[in-house]
Amino acid sequence: MARTAPVPNIPPIPGMCPSIAVLGGGGDGGGGGGNGAGSGNGNGPGSGGAAGDAAAGDGRNANGSSCGSPSTGQSRCSRHNPSVSRGDPVDVLSGSVDCGPEVVVELPSAFPLHWVRSYCSVAAQRDVGLGHGWAHTLGWSLRLRRDAVEVSTPEAKRLTFSRLAPGNQEIVQGVRLRRVLPGSWEVLRDDLYFYLESSDPRGDEAELCRVRDRHGNEIRCLRDADGLRELIDAAGRRLVLRRERGRIVEVVIVVGSEQWRVASFVYDDDGDLRRAVDADGFHFEYDYLDHRMIRQRRPDGVVYRYRYANDGRCIETWGEDPIGTGRWLDQDARRAGPEPHADSRARFLWCRFARDADGYTEVSDSVGAQKFSGTPDGRIEKAVARGVTERRFDDRGFPVAEVRPSGAATTWRRDDYGRIIERTDPLGATTRVERNVDGDVLRITGPEGIVAEFERDARGNIETATDPSGSVASFQYDSRGLLTGFCDRTGARWELGYDGHGNLVHVVAPGARRWSFEYNALGQCTATVQPLGGRTVFKWSVRGDLLERASQYGVTRYEWDGERRPTAQHSADGTSGRLVWAGPGRLCDIQKPDGTTVEL
Repeated sequence: MARTAPVPNIPPIPGMCPSIAVLGGGGDGGGGGGNGAGSGNGNGPGSGGAAGDAAAGDGRNANGSSCGSPSTGQSRCSRHNPSVSRGDPVDVLSGSVDCGPEVVVELPSAFPLHWVRSYCSVAAQRDVGLGHGWAHTLGWSLRLRRDAVEVSTPEAKRLTFSRLAPGNQEIVQGVRLRRVLPGSWEVLRDDLYFYLESSDPRGDEAELCRVRDRHGNEIRCLRDADGLRELIDAAGRRLVLRRERGRIVEVVIVVGSEQWRVASFVYDDDGDLRRAVDADGFHFEYDYLDHRMIRQRRPDGVVYRYRYANDGRCIETWGEDPIGTGRWLDQDARRAGPEPHADSRARFLWCRFARDADGYTEVSDSVGAQKFSGTPDGRIEKAVARGVTERRFDDRGFPVAEVRPSGAATTWRRDDYGRIIERTDPLGATTRVERNVDGDVLRITGPEGIVAEFERDARGNIETATDPSGSVASFQYDSRGLLTGFCDRTGARWELGYDGHGNLVHVVAPGARRWSFEYNALGQCTATVQPLGGRTVFKWSVRGDLLERASQYGVTRYEWDGERRPTAQHSADGTSGRLVWAGPGRLCDIQKPDGTTVEL
């Protein structure tokens, strides 16, 4: 969830979108995001995702980002999905249409619940309660085979382990499976423990019953004969799933006597998801052929279409401009002229996929073509476009080398879980990462001997961090892993306090300056009190969009579209500004409060 700090150097208000600053002409300095269960406070120990890794992008990901958490359904982290996608997107090797992830619900706490759904056409025959091909964050399952154990992940991936005796464990592709008891299993991935149990200890199938972090915070999954029926988050809030004919049709948050419907789903007679409505009433529509998605309509009216070959591979995809202005096309597409589909409706993100006799997949779009080849399990080994980029993998499937068209090579060494322990760049400079047995970073040694060191407690939390200059910062945590205090490199001391749900309720800065925060049952910040007594009140939609901000200076209101993008700001002085969006994430116009418009 995007966050922006209300004042410099203090934890931010959950949900405030940085894009709002564009409308208002500026913004205050921001602090960091998250709490002790996520990416850390902005003044805290520094980089790393939910897993506590300090590794940055290492060439594993198509988008160059590093992995933080396995929370999304179709992970783009190449430790979980080391492939390349084009179009809306479509996986270039498998031809799989991968839609999403779409957020169903987010509930902040000491262990935030981030539940999303996603679609994968290669899993079109799989139905976990959201229709064929759809999966969700907690969609782990296990099946005993004659001579193996098969674990299905939320990314529609199947991992094969040996049949283990109770107490034994095995690591496959960075995922550890441990057999606890007959009918009881523990999966460890990215510092999260997933517990799967069978209703019958002698049964061949097991389903997820709870997820736990290192600090004992957990999300529980309650099931009946129809499947998953309720989630209970770390704060004790209930997420009730109402089912019809075995499929989820409604998701409701229940806190005491209050409840909020956050999602509803409609299916056809074939068991395909046809319509999904989010907490604020915005809807998605889908069409299928043989359970394979051929059309989706987004909440902003954009339509994406997909064509398949007889073997189920997607061979063409494109998006359609619902307005017909052509402004939805990116600049390269405009320079390239008309796209292959010519009608009154502008098209964008057009891609065609063709498999040649040599096993390469050629991807054509409006500006050119690329070729890709890879392993049978979908890992890109070679990409050809004005040169050849090659990638090599170890026997576990993790990338260990990448060679650019110029011949420049980057190599990696990894531990048993695929985490980087050494990286050598094309100039031969090597960075080494020392980790403890749990994979937590203890020391980073740079090419010139620059060292950063971290001391950690038994649960992996950073207690002291020493930078290359020798400056030391120290940190303290509560039993839930939430940061309760830190002393920065200047010696200044900060203190943080939380309520029973893990919400940050106060910050005490050097000089006894104190900020206070109030929250509703959904964990949304409803008020802040500044050190001098100034009070600001916030109103949110159920989905989590900021609707109103009221202070001594007046009331500012905000509007959002179905893609959770800010579209308007109505300021306390009576002026208004608007943002006009065109296409996926593309800002088209900025209509300023003075009446002028900037076209982008």
